[in-house]
Amino acid sequence: MNSGLKSQFLVAVPQLVGPFFTKSVVLILDNDDEGSTGIILNHPTEHTLSEINESLKSSRRKKDRLFIGGPVEPSAAIIIHDDTYQGPDTKPITDGVAWSASLESMQVMAESESLPFRCFLGYAGWASKQLEDEIAKGSWLLNPMNPEMIYTHQPENMWKTVLNEMGLDPLSIGPGAFD
Repeated sequence: MNSGLKSQFLVAVPQLVGPFFTKSVVLILDNDDEGSTGIILNHPTEHTLSEINESLKSSRRKKDRLFIGGPVEPSAAIIIHDDTYQGPDTKPITDGVAWSASLESMQVMAESESLPFRCFLGYAGWASKQLEDEIAKGSWLLNPMNPEMIYTHQPENMWKTVLNEMGLDPLSIGPGAFD
């Protein structure tokens, strides 16, 4: 079992283009011999939590934005959250961060005023060794996860911020950085 990529930030290089991964920062949820699973953290939508289910329309956090988590199962809602919440479906990512996917968990979190969480639709998936090959070919950079970055109030700036934290100027790693 290879879990070395789990809980890392996967940062797209400027040359990686496409509807989902351009300037993306992906949190790796799982990485093993069967493949890898991640959530794109920095692609907000105009939709809100209240649109997922009727039971969320009157919740405290009903106006929280939804994010595109990736191209796989775009109707599946996945919640990345502080690990102080532990529901029946909660899975750890690393100390302080976990993920859940049940409506029950979403309902509980949507009533919390203080629990950090973010809801994503869909996820990113790679076949066995596919992600490792893409990293080796230079499509992605790896950076240790910064839990605070997951809940940033400026998700649109996350890609550039993470690159800056890595000591990289987007322009220095190739064309496409500000196209």
